[in-house]
Amino acid sequence: MKIAVACKGDHVTHFGFCDSFAIYEFKGDYSVPVGKEFVSTDGKKGHSALTEILNSYDVAMVLCDGMGPDSRNALLDLGIMPVVGYQGEADTGALELMRGNIPITQSSCDSCGGNCASGRCGE
Repeated sequence: MKIAVACKGDHVTHFGFCDSFAIYEFKGDYSVPVGKEFVSTDGKKGHSALTEILNSYDVAMVLCDGMGPDSRNALLDLGIMPVVGYQGEADTGALELMRGNIPITQSSCDSCGGNCASGRCGE
């Protein structure tokens, strides 16, 4: 199974504001990743561009700090499960997710009224 983590540097960030994705591959009992790759967004923004990046890497889930409803819906349409609300270091988040220690929630952020392009998320 492959999971992606929305990152700025090596920390989990809001999906729409990430500069890269850390993509982890887990096999067997899913306790330790067998592979990790950083994939740059190359400055791409918007839910369509970011979801297509993830779709091309065949990920099953994406972990992030926040996410707007358009991104959430686009991911779900592709069969990718968004896991929203984690703050911390990407490696730790990936391990905790696979160990079942992070609740799987599809909630989108609402601090910006669902318009994450406003730059008000997290206020």
